[in-house]
Amino acid sequence: MRVDCFSELRGNNVLKYLFMCIALAVGLSATMLPAQDIDKVVAANYPPLMVENDLDHPGYAVEVLREAAARAGRQIEISFLPFPRAIAEVLAGPATLMPALFFGKRRGDEFLWLAEIQKAQLRFATISKEKNGFQTLNTARAFSSIVVELGTTADDYLTEQGFTNLVRVNSPESSARMLEAGRVEAWFQDERVFLQEWGALNFTSPLVMGDVFLRVPVFLVASPMYPAERAEAYRNAIESMKADGTLDALWSKYWQN
Repeated sequence: MRVDCFSELRGNNVLKYLFMCIALAVGLSATMLPAQDIDKVVAANYPPLMVENDLDHPGYAVEVLREAAARAGRQIEISFLPFPRAIAEVLAGPATLMPALFFGKRRGDEFLWLAEIQKAQLRFATISKEKNGFQTLNTARAFSSIVVELGTTADDYLTEQGFTNLVRVNSPESSARMLEAGRVEAWFQDERVFLQEWGALNFTSPLVMGDVFLRVPVFLVASPMYPAERAEAYRNAIESMKADGTLDALWSKYWQN
């Protein structure tokens, strides 16, 4: 419908129709502007990288992503899911982010690896054997059972090494509970995940860790078809955070060596 503003500007109706025309113009302009899209983010509860239901300490990787999004001029919306479901969401979604994923050979070409944000150190932990009892993979094979989280780099690595004594669960909390209850003899994961989860569950049994078996980079990742322009914006944001010390400052909030 055409509105002729000038034909209506007569007598006492001048202000009335001026306001009507301005409102119509603003409304039409708003309909022509693209809506601000929001980046979908999925996470899994893996302290200290991703922490569910903690507003003050949502996890190192979550805080890194939030700051990177702000610097890149993006908005994000985070949902926490079990790890296997989060992985499936990233792989299936056209433009989905995940704050932290350990780099693994098996999945090397399945994700878009946006930027490295930290390094993980995988080792065995137990409460039933002395530390010097599992310093090599061969001695670790003597464990009757080792718990790992399904589909993680820890799972992939031990599977590649021919371990047949693996018990697979969906979360580090489940792993910690199984180890503390004596349902498995060992747990294989990043040392910081061990200690954060053990402390969060208030377990008092001494947790003994072996030597580091595998060092892997931790990445902010995205769906394979994630838009190139957005990906570059996030990469540039992470690089600026490395350069100005923001990554180190955030890490010190969650971990003191």
